[in-house]
Amino acid sequence: MIARYRRKALVWGVPGLLLQGMGILGILPSLSAQDDIEPVFVASFFVLMGTAFLIYALACYAWAKGRHGAWSVCGLFSLIGFIVLFLLPDTIKARKKKRS
Repeated sequence: MIARYRRKALVWGVPGLLLQGMGILGILPSLSAQDDIEPVFVASFFVLMGTAFLIYALACYAWAKGRHGAWSVCGLFSLIGFIVLFLLPDTIKARKKKRS
């Protein structure tokens, strides 16, 4: 695994998951209050920003494992997408073993 990309994945992934969580927790209470719509927009913005951060983080994580950056689409599924990408085998280790 390439350490540089793994660090970037951590730096962008943790805030991404936190922003998504804050957005979801902000949306749920505001759905019952019909008089004030503004918190829904703020919470939706948090969810979208968190998803963008997570997609970039998962692209870095895919590159760290020697995979194509298109695996970052798993970021649309939040934590489930991260788990899917985490369980994929590391192709860089396989290449090193094959050379030996």
